[in-house]
Amino acid sequence: MLPTCRGIAALLFALVAPSAAGAVILMDDFDDGFRDPSWMEIEDDPARLAVAEQNGRLEVLASPGGAMTDDALYLSAGPPSCFLRTDSDFAMQIDFQFGSVTTPLFEALSLTFGLGTTVNGDDSLSFGYGWAGVAAGYVAGFLVDDAQTILTPIANPLPASGTLYISYDAILDEVYLSSVDYGAVLAQYTLPNLVRGTWGADRVLVAFGARGSGLTLASGDAWLDDFQIVSGVVVPEPATGALVAAGLLALAWGCRRAPRV
Repeated sequence: MLPTCRGIAALLFALVAPSAAGAVILMDDFDDGFRDPSWMEIEDDPARLAVAEQNGRLEVLASPGGAMTDDALYLSAGPPSCFLRTDSDFAMQIDFQFGSVTTPLFEALSLTFGLGTTVNGDDSLSFGYGWAGVAAGYVAGFLVDDAQTILTPIANPLPASGTLYISYDAILDEVYLSSVDYGAVLAQYTLPNLVRGTWGADRVLVAFGARGSGLTLASGDAWLDDFQIVSGVVVPEPATGALVAAGLLALAWGCRRAPRV
């Protein structure tokens, strides 16, 4: 198994060079059934929406009720934390499965995968798959100074499985979101001038999990698996007071809550 951020954290502040083509530099296959310490677990309402490493994957468990902004996430804020530098291209992916489940009208819950500049998520983006009010499909959006922009969903019926891809072109400052592959050509969403231009970010955190409410999801209904960073420059660093201060105990997409560390 390749190293997680914890595995490279012994090289504090050292850089992991970009990988060769086709190589994987960081991954988590969730086979061990335990959350790696490099992941901070953030759950707004664990009784309504939670993530759990079980059955060799990261399963999403949900019950009706809660708020549409509820989240259950893994965020690479550790301790130790794990960042991707934005002065280099990077690419990462995660597999997903969302089965045929009872989908009430005007409720929304999605598996989500994304980036953010800080633990509070005021500047962040997400890409995912799920039930979005009246239909299933791919969803995406981003935050700038905690103001949200939701992009047009792409319909795709349940059940669904596949891979979510996020890649970044550092020269163009463009993020590409796709369920097909990396890069601009196959991107379903392109976010220009966002990471370094609008956010002013020199590095970003990674997050994945679920967001929403209203659905019932039991073990085996929906999950994420085989997270991989296949290229990029990763910066591990220890916990700092700034990251774990009470004012920054928050969600990756901008709604405040207390994480599990």
